[in-house]
Amino acid sequence: MIKFNQKVFIFRKYNRIFVISKERNTNSINKMKMQHTTKNHQESIEAIKARLEYTVACMQDENAKSQYTLPSTNKMIDFAEQENSWKLSRLVWRIGELKLTECLYNVLKIKKLIKEDVEKYAFVWTLGRIGNSDNISIIENILNKKKISESLKLVCIQSIQMLSKEESEIKNLREEHLSLLPAELLVSVVSKDENSFVTFLRSLLKDNQINSWLYVYYLLVHDKTIEKYALLTILKDIPMRGNYFKPVRQILKAAEQFDDAETVAVIYWRMYHSEPTSGVYRRGDWVRKNNSWTYVYKGKYATFYNSKGYYERGAKVEKESKKENTNFGFTPKSKQYFKTRLFRLLLKTGFAASPLYVDLATSYLLMVNDLQGKSAYTESFGRYHYNRETRRYDYLRYKYYYLPHWNDLVMHKIIHSKIKNVEIDVKLVGVKSVGKEVKLNKLKRVELFPKLWDNANTQVVRLLAESHAKLVQNFAARVFKANPHFAENISAEEIVKMLHVPYLETNQIAVDTIKHYFSKYEEDRAIFMALLHCSVPEAEEIAIQWMEKRKNELLKDFDFVINLITHPKESVNQWIASAIEDTVESKDLFTHLFEYIAKNDDKNPIALEKAIDFMKCNLKEDAQKITDEKLRELVNHSNESLNLLAVYFIKNHKKSIGDFPHDLLLKLMESERVKVRAGGIELFGLLPEEDLYKQQVAVASFCVSPIAEVRAAANPIAIKVSQKYNDFGEDLVETLSSFFLLRGKANEIHDSIANLMTSEQMRPFLNSLSSKRMWRMLNSKKYPAQQVGFSTLKQRSDGTDLEMETIVTLGKHELKDIREWSFQRIENQSPKAIYEADKILRLLETDWEDSRHFMMKFAEEKFKARDWTPELLVSLCDSTRDDIQAFGTKMIRTYFTEENAYRFLLQLSQHPSARIQQMTSEWLAKYAGGKPQTIKKLKPFFLTLLSQVNKGRVAKNRVFDFLETEALNNPEVAEVLIPIYERLVLTIAKGDKAKCILILNQLRKKFPHLEMKLEASST
Repeated sequence: MIKFNQKVFIFRKYNRIFVISKERNTNSINKMKMQHTTKNHQESIEAIKARLEYTVACMQDENAKSQYTLPSTNKMIDFAEQENSWKLSRLVWRIGELKLTECLYNVLKIKKLIKEDVEKYAFVWTLGRIGNSDNISIIENILNKKKISESLKLVCIQSIQMLSKEESEIKNLREEHLSLLPAELLVSVVSKDENSFVTFLRSLLKDNQINSWLYVYYLLVHDKTIEKYALLTILKDIPMRGNYFKPVRQILKAAEQFDDAETVAVIYWRMYHSEPTSGVYRRGDWVRKNNSWTYVYKGKYATFYNSKGYYERGAKVEKESKKENTNFGFTPKSKQYFKTRLFRLLLKTGFAASPLYVDLATSYLLMVNDLQGKSAYTESFGRYHYNRETRRYDYLRYKYYYLPHWNDLVMHKIIHSKIKNVEIDVKLVGVKSVGKEVKLNKLKRVELFPKLWDNANTQVVRLLAESHAKLVQNFAARVFKANPHFAENISAEEIVKMLHVPYLETNQIAVDTIKHYFSKYEEDRAIFMALLHCSVPEAEEIAIQWMEKRKNELLKDFDFVINLITHPKESVNQWIASAIEDTVESKDLFTHLFEYIAKNDDKNPIALEKAIDFMKCNLKEDAQKITDEKLRELVNHSNESLNLLAVYFIKNHKKSIGDFPHDLLLKLMESERVKVRAGGIELFGLLPEEDLYKQQVAVASFCVSPIAEVRAAANPIAIKVSQKYNDFGEDLVETLSSFFLLRGKANEIHDSIANLMTSEQMRPFLNSLSSKRMWRMLNSKKYPAQQVGFSTLKQRSDGTDLEMETIVTLGKHELKDIREWSFQRIENQSPKAIYEADKILRLLETDWEDSRHFMMKFAEEKFKARDWTPELLVSLCDSTRDDIQAFGTKMIRTYFTEENAYRFLLQLSQHPSARIQQMTSEWLAKYAGGKPQTIKKLKPFFLTLLSQVNKGRVAKNRVFDFLETEALNNPEVAEVLIPIYERLVLTIAKGDKAKCILILNQLRKKFPHLEMKLEASST
C-alpha cells in the first residue's frame, strides 16, 4: 500500500485503482476504475525495472536499502512501497510476460535468490521468452536435477525448444520427443488432405489410457501447418475427461509461453463451452468432543464418469488426481478458474498494448458460430420491494433483453464492452441489457481496446473473411469502416472469401474494395467468379461488364466457361449461352464439358444437371455424333444422371438404335436404377417392329415388372407391336390375363395391366380370350381383373345372347359398372325379363342397394296385374329385408282380389312378420267371417299371432275380437277355437290369459254341450 498523505490511501488490484478516504465513513469506499494509457504502461515497465535493480542491489549490498532511491510515487502506482509487496516469482514472471529483454542481465543475477519451485518455474519460463541460446545450459542444469516436479520439467523442455537455434540442439530435442509418440504416428506419412489426417490422428486417441503424447506432438508441430490444423481440430471436440484434460492443460501452458494465440483461444473456448465431467464433494462425520458433537470433515472426494460411461465416486481427490491415467480433472471449479483466467489474460494483454491481445481475440472470435450460439430472448418478471418511506411493499416490474450469443461472455466482452446498460461480467450467467433493448445493428465502436484494433488490419480482414457469426462480422465491419486504409492491403484470396460469406455487409465491403482498387484485382478471375455468386445487386453487374470486355480471352479458358455454365444463377447461364454461340468451337467445348461431366463426384448435383441441360440445349449437333466409347463411359458411370444422359444421346443419335452395340442397351435395361432401366426399355422400344415381334416374352415381362417406370416404358412398345401384328396382341393379351389368375391381393401391377388391356388400341384383342377366362376374371376378387373381364364382355356381347339368369347374376356384381350394364340389359329386354319374373326378382335379395332400388322401380312401372301371381307377391313378403317387405305389402294391397283372398290368407297367415300378420288380420272379417272351414285352416296363424309376447298388439286385439264374435255366433267355429284358447291360457301373459278365460266362460254358458278340458271359473 502506498501512503500519499494522512487522508488518502491508494492501492491496486488487477487493473483497478482503489482510493480510500479517511474523511469518509470506513464502510463507504469510493472505487475508481482507471484505464491504462500508453504513458501509464511505460511507467509500469520503468517501475518493474526499478524494482529489479533494487532487488539486485539488496542482494549485493545489505546497506543498499538505505542508499538506493526508489522511483517517485507516481511511477510506483502499480506496486506497493514495501519490500515484500511483490514476491520474487511474480516480479520475474511479469518481466517474461512483457518480454523485457533488457532485464535479462539482472534476471540472471538474482538466480541465486531463486529456491522454491514456483520461483524456478517463473525463472525458466521468463528465460525461455527473453533469453538466448547461451542460457540453455542454465535450464539444462535445472532439468538434470534428480528431484524436479513434472510442471518444472515441462517448462524446461519448452524453454529449451524456444532458445534452441542450432540444428543439432533441435535435432536432439526432437529425437527425445519422437520416442514418446505412438508408433503408428511415427511410421505414418502426413497426407496432403488435412481432413484425412485429422481422422488418422483421432484414431490414435485411446479412451482408456492417458494421452500424454498429445503434448509432445504439440511441441513438435506447433509451428507447422497441416499437423497443427489436425491437432486444433481434435482439440475442438476432444472429451474433457481427466485422461484428456491433463495433456490439454499442458498444451495450454506451452501455447501461452510460445504466444501461440490460436491454440490458446481454441483451448479456452473449449473449456468455456464444455460442461464439467468431474466433481468434488466434501465428506465428514459427527464426532463427540468435550461432551458435544462436532461435525469433522474427512476430506474432498471426487466424482466422475469413467471411459465406459459409468459414474464413479468415493476416491479422494488428492489420490485420484495423482494417478497417471485418471478420468478426474475438469470440475466446475476448474471451469470457473479458466473462465476467470481468460478474462484476466485478455485484459492484461490489452492494457499492456500487446499484439497478443488482438491475435488472441481474433482466434477466439473465429471459434464463435451462429449455429451453436444461443438465440436472443426477453425475460420479464416482477418482485416486491419494501419501501421504508411508505412502509409498504412496492411491486416493481423488470425486463431483461438477452443478446444473441448471451451465453458467450468473452465474445461480448471483446466486441460489446462499452454498450450502455449491458451487464458483462465473468460471474454472470448471460449477457443482457436492463430495461431497454439494444439495437446491435446500429452500434458504433463499443469494443474493448479500440486503438489496438485500429492497428490490426490483418486480423480484422481475417474476421471478415472467415467468421461464421453475424455479431463478429458486424464488429469487424465497424472497425473496417472506421479505418478505410485497411482496404489497401487486402489480398485477392481474402476478397474471394469475403464475397462468399453469407453476410451482406461484408459482401458490400468486398465489392466496394474491388471498385476502388479495380486495377489491382483485374487479372484475378477467381474474384469475378466470386462476384457472380455474391448477393450484392451490383456485384453481378460488375462481373458481367468485366467479362464483356475480355470475352474473347475468357472464352478460350474452357474451365472458366464450364464454371459459368454450371453457375447457380440463371442470368449467368444465359449470358454464357449467348456468348459462346459464335465464339467457341462447339466441338472443343463439348469435349471439355463431357470430361467435366464424366469426372463428376456427386458433390454438386445442381452443377451437374446444369451442365447436362446446357449440353442438350446448346450442343445438339455434337451430341448426335458422340462415340460408342463415350457412351459406354456414361453407361458404366456410378451416377444415375449420367446413365440417363447416355439414354438421351442414344435416343437422339444420328445412328439408328439397331446400330448401337447390343451390350449397351442390355446394360441399361438391366440397371438397378429404376429410371435408367425405364430409359433402356424405352430405347428397346425404338427397335424395328420386326425385331420386337420376336421378343414377346421380354415385352410381356416388362409389362408385369414391379417397377412403375419400367411398365410405363413397356406399354407403348406392346401397343406399337400389337398394332402391326395381330397375333402378337392376341398372345400378349392371353399371357397378361393369366397374371390375374395368380393368387394374391391386387396391387398396382394389376392396375397397370388392366389399363393396358382395356386401352382403345388393345381392346379388340380381348375377343380372343375364351369365355371361361372371361367369366373367371369377372368372378375374380381382384378389381382390375373384373375390369378386364367386363371390357371383354362388352366387346363381344350386347347382352341379348345371355340368359336372364346370367344377367341377374351380373346385377349382383360388386363392380358398379357391371351392375349398371346389367340394369340396362334388363330395361332393353323388358318383355323377356317380365316373363322370367321369378328370376329377375332375385335382384331384390342382393346386398347392393342400387340393385334393389332398380328392381323395385322396374317391377312397379313395368309389371301388370296379370304378371303378379300370389306366389310372387308372397315371396316378396318372405324377404328378410324391411324395404322389400314394405314393397311386398304395397304390391299385395295393390293387387289383392277376392278371387285369390283365400290363397293369400292361407299363405300369409303363417308369416312371422308382425307387419304381415297385422295386414292379414285386417282381411279376416272381410274374407273369413262366417266361414268355419276357412277359420279352421287358419288355426296355425291364430296360434302363432296370439302367442307372441310384447309385439303385434293391434293385430292381436283385432283377431281376439274377430274370433270372439265368430265363436259366439257359430258352435262349429267355437269347437275349433276352444283348444286354441285352452292352450293360450297356459302360455301367454296375464292380460291375454284373462281375456281367453272370459271367452271360454262365455262359450261354456252358450254351448254347454261342447267339451272343455279346463274347469271354468266363476265370474
